Amino acid sequence: MSLFKKIKRCLPIFGLLSVILAQSPTQQKTIKHYHVIISNNKQVKELTGLAHISYSKSGSILDSTNYSFVVPLSEKYAYVDGPDEGLRLLRKIDKEIVDQFEYNYNLGGLLDNIICKGNSNQIIWKEFYKYTPDNVLLKTIRFNPRKAEPRQNLIRLKKQKNISSWSEAFVYDSTGTMMEHQEFYDEYLIERTTYRLGNLGERILLQEYFDPSLIQKTVYKFNELEKIKHQLVIKGLGISVKSITFSYDGFGRKNKTITFNEDGLVQDSIKWSYKQNQAISTHYNEMGYIHRQFVYDFDSSLGLVKERQLDGVGNLLFKQVYSYSENGKLYMIRKFNPLHPNRTNDKIPLNVSIFEYD
Repeated sequence: MSLFKKIKRCLPIFGLLSVILAQSPTQQKTIKHYHVIISNNKQVKELTGLAHISYSKSGSILDSTNYSFVVPLSEKYAYVDGPDEGLRLLRKIDKEIVDQFEYNYNLGGLLDNIICKGNSNQIIWKEFYKYTPDNVLLKTIRFNPRKAEPRQNLIRLKKQKNISSWSEAFVYDSTGTMMEHQEFYDEYLIERTTYRLGNLGERILLQEYFDPSLIQKTVYKFNELEKIKHQLVIKGLGISVKSITFSYDGFGRKNKTITFNEDGLVQDSIKWSYKQNQAISTHYNEMGYIHRQFVYDFDSSLGLVKERQLDGVGNLLFKQVYSYSENGKLYMIRKFNPLHPNRTNDKIPLNVSIFEYD
């Protein structure tokens, strides 16, 4: 299984997932984010954020940390008395940790779990990946261990070294006609499902229990080509909030997705179309009207080079331009906003992200 399949859903770093995963693995990568401001008709780049990513020798992501350089105005500027009184920029550039992510893999090299920590190094959530015996992703479980039931009140399984950090148990009643399926994640009993066994041994669902610490459960189904065909999202206490269906064209390219809300009604749909070196996704609302369209332009050797977002009547909302170095690695993303004051041309970006590799 490719690195993309292992972690394509799991890298929440400033929304640059698709770009980061498209690059060749390196041991370390740093992404610097700048906001471009206009001062005295000159462009000034102000550092606002930074992401640092570490990789293993095989190219798997090990950890990532996001930093912010944004500080309150009261700390950023000072009022100066005297002949030149007025506000003065203090040039405060101390960075603060926004969040940190740690990636762990099982013996087969598949992503096993992600740990998200806040700026105080406190765990915010853990997300676990469960696979079928054929190593196809079955579901993900994200929960807050600080809200899990007290450990002394849980059935706990002895943790073994170098195995998946999720495990399961099947408990039968004395008659053998009732079965409880218990699922443990990091030794916490997060999900418990009770079945009655039919005459042919089939499972008849009776009850589901989710630990209060559950944040989100996502269940996947794939087609025979190992492409996702259905995704079900369940929030805390086992409430289903949405489901998504996927379909593909004869070349195996995604051509339609439909999202249903918790009541089973269509929430929105996306249709994909393709031209040479271009992909277009058209987003429809629940009434069937176009409300967004994304146009992606590709270079056959580099990858994504331009991304545009248009509203329902074709007006450009923003554009991102991707630049690459001579060796083909992404080194800059520029975002242009034609609706922003003083940003009516392609010469002045609103934001710039710089990629550095070690």
